[in-house]
Amino acid sequence: MESRPDIVIGIGNDLMGDDAVGLVAARRIGERLNVEVAESNGVGLDVLELVEGHRRVLFLDSIHTGRHPAGTVLSLRVEDLPSVRPLSPHWIGLSDMLQAGRAMGLSIPDTIRILAMEIEDPFHIRVGLSPSMEHAFPAFLRQAESVVSGWLDEKLILKVEHSE
Repeated sequence: MESRPDIVIGIGNDLMGDDAVGLVAARRIGERLNVEVAESNGVGLDVLELVEGHRRVLFLDSIHTGRHPAGTVLSLRVEDLPSVRPLSPHWIGLSDMLQAGRAMGLSIPDTIRILAMEIEDPFHIRVGLSPSMEHAFPAFLRQAESVVSGWLDEKLILKVEHSE
């Protein structure tokens, strides 16, 4: 089975203020670059449907660790994510979800990148990013665009090599 194009998945909730930073970044990338973009509220096994069959995926999300200043961009690996003991199977963690997909025999991407921006308050109900996140957002977007641009450049090089 031929793999589907690379995909950028923004995770978050537009009604939870800074939690939407991944959604906002994914939308912006979709406007600027030729890449498939999807959105998720990040809960449950629905993310499997979005990643299945893709060769590479970039997740864009917010994170609240309390260990970094707000606006810090973290580049994470799936192995860096803790296993989550959810109260419901609808709220499974990303690493557990990907592991479950592989166990079910689904075609899960080999390349999974995660960029997350540290936020101050993940529980503040508000539409739009806070002023501090708006200020930090361009660095988050640049890093995400750099990942996708690298993928697009690689595809262009492969296409040229195959046509020669």
